[in-house]
Amino acid sequence: MSEQTSRNEGSCLDSHSSFEERNRKLQQTQGSISALNIEYEKLTNAEILLNELCLKLENDERVLREGLNRCKENEVEKIKRERDRLENDALQNLQNALMNDSEDSDSSSSSSEEDNEIMHMKEEDFGFNDRDVNS
Repeated sequence: MSEQTSRNEGSCLDSHSSFEERNRKLQQTQGSISALNIEYEKLTNAEILLNELCLKLENDERVLREGLNRCKENEVEKIKRERDRLENDALQNLQNALMNDSEDSDSSSSSSEEDNEIMHMKEEDFGFNDRDVNS
């Protein structure tokens, strides 16, 4: 019997040590699962933060693009105003030049008329005119 008792004790010890081994492995597994759950929570929180940052970046990009477009529009308007001003200045200069040229030709034609009047008066003063010269 003592052999059987020692076998039973041995098998009891074996089963007790395998039970402890299973408990130890179960605790390790539960610890690993807890650690994985903690890491999963961290990753989930990081993903949420990343999504929020992406939305903020997209919003910032939209604001910057709108600002850039406004700057471009303002620059285009500025260039158009400058071009219009230069065209108006050129037209004004051309009109002034034409007016000055016209005044010069008016003054030369008026001086010709004045010259003709003076000649006519001189002819009258001397008592002859074109008819007298031709006859």
